[in-house]
Amino acid sequence: MAKKGKGGTVLAIGLGFGAVALASAALAGDRRKMPKMSLEQVLELVEKYSKALGVPRSLVIAIFNIESNFRIDAENHTPRAEARGGAWGIGQITLETAKDITKRFPETAKKLWPNWDGTGPGLLDPHINIAMSAFLLARDYKHFTNKGDAWLLAGLAHHQGRGNVEKFLREGNGKIVEDKLPPNGKRYWLQLKDYRQYAADVV
Repeated sequence: MAKKGKGGTVLAIGLGFGAVALASAALAGDRRKMPKMSLEQVLELVEKYSKALGVPRSLVIAIFNIESNFRIDAENHTPRAEARGGAWGIGQITLETAKDITKRFPETAKKLWPNWDGTGPGLLDPHINIAMSAFLLARDYKHFTNKGDAWLLAGLAHHQGRGNVEKFLREGNGKIVEDKLPPNGKRYWLQLKDYRQYAADVV
């Protein structure tokens, strides 16, 4: 059953998430078979990585719901996304971000996503994407722990970038002022707030 929140977010209740597309997909011009994975299997991976990395499970689930509606085959090739190599998979990780964290954190990469081939389509592997997403969210969650509501701030950083969230906080004297956010940032912020409001029903 779905409920619409104040920010316009369609919130899936009871882990239904509507029609969750977890099947194989056409990837970047060729056709490869991605692992078929049930919602329960996806949530098991979320549990595994959120617990290992110290990030709230509810935050990871919220991001996946907002970013891709839990579609492991989601691709974004808008001009904004393409400028960063496209956004891929359940967490909509850009190729630029994936390459950056793999280069900066080689030991983590070897441990959490050793089989990534360095390509955008390779990010559609749910094991790789969920591990990277949880790692990114965990870093931002820890960074913002003493700067306010870390759950919301880390979620916003996933979309707007940590540097921009720091700027928003400075402009708001330590708080996020919704009306001063850029339109897409405000929309994302409201979606996060909507999702957490019903998080107990979802997770």
